[in-house]
Amino acid sequence: MFAREHELVAHLAGQHRRLWPGGTAHRLVKAERGYGSGVADLVLLDFDTMAQSTRQASGLPPVPTACHAYVVGALRRLGPTPFSECGRLDPNVNERENLRILRQLIDTGYVLRTGSAVAVAPEMGSPIRRIVAIEAKLKDWRGGLLQAKRYRSYANLTYLAMPLAEAQHAAASHADVALALGIGIIGVDESTRILLRAGRGEPTESGVRAWAEESEFAEALGCPRRLATPFPARFSVPSPDQLVAGAV
Repeated sequence: MFAREHELVAHLAGQHRRLWPGGTAHRLVKAERGYGSGVADLVLLDFDTMAQSTRQASGLPPVPTACHAYVVGALRRLGPTPFSECGRLDPNVNERENLRILRQLIDTGYVLRTGSAVAVAPEMGSPIRRIVAIEAKLKDWRGGLLQAKRYRSYANLTYLAMPLAEAQHAAASHADVALALGIGIIGVDESTRILLRAGRGEPTESGVRAWAEESEFAEALGCPRRLATPFPARFSVPSPDQLVAGAV
């Protein structure tokens, strides 16, 4: 039925509401998405409209860079944290850079400092409730599972999608491997179906999840997904045009 993977992906893109009915996935991202942990063929985003409205009303647009998002994600996970212990919030950069980024987040209101402790501002709720990441393969179930495993860093649910016959074989013969990795299996044909449900769980890397949320939130507002510079401190509620102008 499918000669190339992009044909499978395109067909699956049109079938996603059959798999998740009731509008739980409010937006389907058809383009490949990557947040530093591999590139998923399809990503389904369940936006939290209330959290988005709160962010906009408070004048807190998407954070400007992945490094800022990593620090925000770490503080969301940790809760109030002594400033003196914030030198390793983002493991990808050194202590000096961590503290520089943290001070920027404090200056712009994303993070609050009370005495010797810091915490994410109450208005900085996650703009996305749920992320579903899907890897598509025609035959290579082993490679597909290994790639899909990387998406667990930011996704609540992760799936491997294959043509139905291949998916049935993988689900029947290798369900133990898939379940151990926390990955579900989707069989794709005219009546696309979930053969093995993924175990719902928290993303394994809070920083990667925060960057996925912030970059998709930025795009939903009309901003580039790869923002470059910090936004000015203490600004009024921004329009999409203002956000784009602030991200030059």
